[in-house]
Amino acid sequence: MEKLYAYVDETGQDTEGKFFLVAVIIVGNERDGLLTDLENIERQSRKGIQSWRQTNLDRRVTYIDRVLADARLEGAIFYSIYLDTQDYQAVTNETIRRALDTQAPERRYKVTVIIDGLYRDAMRGVAVDLRHAGIPVKKVRSSRDQTNALGRLADAMAGFIRDGEEEIEVFEERLLNAKERNWIRVV
Repeated sequence: MEKLYAYVDETGQDTEGKFFLVAVIIVGNERDGLLTDLENIERQSRKGIQSWRQTNLDRRVTYIDRVLADARLEGAIFYSIYLDTQDYQAVTNETIRRALDTQAPERRYKVTVIIDGLYRDAMRGVAVDLRHAGIPVKKVRSSRDQTNALGRLADAMAGFIRDGEEEIEVFEERLLNAKERNWIRVV
């Protein structure tokens, strides 16, 4: 049985439910090597461990270009956009389920789900919801963006995709290209 890891972050709570985006990064055995390589990309791009919003534009562009050149991430990045909802946890759980079903529809895995900023009290509820949907969950953990490079990647992907969807020119073109190549998938 394969081990999978789903790193989850969101953006849009600032819109009070008008726009909410959930990004999910799903990795398997390549996780350890990816962590090291993503840390190198963070150093080389000079993004460091800063969140997407705290990083200047040139560093964000360099970081995204290098991330989207790593073949191990091809098809591993998923997202959903929700409009007019404040049921953030329910739509986050739904996005995780859809991403996992797209990545591994046969469900022959155990997944560890790492969600940015998840309250300790909510971890059990997320695990129960996903298990009720038939997702073979090993555990659900909370994380902060700065914990590791894959958590920071989930933060960056949420920010990058939001910027692309909001038609910020430098990111809009990159997002369209990544979606056309199935590098990033809408679920």
